[in-house]
Amino acid sequence: MTSKRKTSRLKVVHPHCAGIDVGKSESFVAVLADDGQEIVRRFEAFTDALEAMARWLRDHAVEQVAMEATGV
Repeated sequence: MTSKRKTSRLKVVHPHCAGIDVGKSESFVAVLADDGQEIVRRFEAFTDALEAMARWLRDHAVEQVAMEATGV
């Protein structure tokens, strides 16, 4: 027996917003492309990588960021 799972997307409230999952050694950043596809990139926690993340966010016209971190 197979079941089809219908997935629904959340309504985009802030189209120029990124989501960042902050970790101790790396962060995962998600943005929404112009065609509606989600793009996710991994950045390490070193200065040059964080500066690259900032450039990448600017290149994708990100104006707001929602951050999440778990751990100690």
